[in-house]
Amino acid sequence: MTISTKGEYALRALLELGLRNGESVSLREIAKRWALPEHYLEQVMASLRKSGLVRSKRGAAGGYSLGRPANQITVQEILQILEGPVEPFFCVPEPGKCQFSPACSIRILMHQIKNAVESVLGAVTLADLCQQQKAKQSQPSGMFHI
Repeated sequence: MTISTKGEYALRALLELGLRNGESVSLREIAKRWALPEHYLEQVMASLRKSGLVRSKRGAAGGYSLGRPANQITVQEILQILEGPVEPFFCVPEPGKCQFSPACSIRILMHQIKNAVESVLGAVTLADLCQQQKAKQSQPSGMFHI
């Protein structure tokens, strides 16, 4: 599975919402903070809104917020909404498409890869990413000013 810009932008936008602790954030703020194209981000957010991962509110105090607590949203769920299921090889979801499938060690390997990727992505929540981001932001930059 290759994660496209759509998946990347969704992860960055949801990370920003998770860091804001329920505060509504405008699309413009998210785009500016993460250097994302606002028009494309709007399309990504529409998909996330349809799935229920985010809520939107119009008006001066409007913007986007998480649809559920960050600890209830896995990276796997986010990416599956935008990228579809993990399918490292064409025969994994549809073994009947390959004449070698019933006795193929490559298919077995690809199925193991699929399971490993899903296991990692399913074990990491948005709350985990937010916690890691906060830890990174609190580390000194290593630069000294005189």
